[in-house]
Amino acid sequence: MIAKLDAKEAQGISAEKVAKTVLEAIEDAHTRPLYAVGSNAPLAFFARRVLPRTVMEKFTAKAYGLPSRPHGG
Repeated sequence: MIAKLDAKEAQGISAEKVAKTVLEAIEDAHTRPLYAVGSNAPLAFFARRVLPRTVMEKFTAKAYGLPSRPHGG
């Protein structure tokens, strides 16, 4: 898992892109509770709203090479 996290971090978002999003949030007349930064962030936010938690946990486990939790556990 640490190797996967390191690899994803190495491919991460630039500080400039994050700073631009923070400024957008500050200047937004209708501030939202969350701002998506990164190529998959909007999709992840949407999936989190519409999919059951267990499905999101399985996606996350697969993405990081972790075993899925047994159903109900």
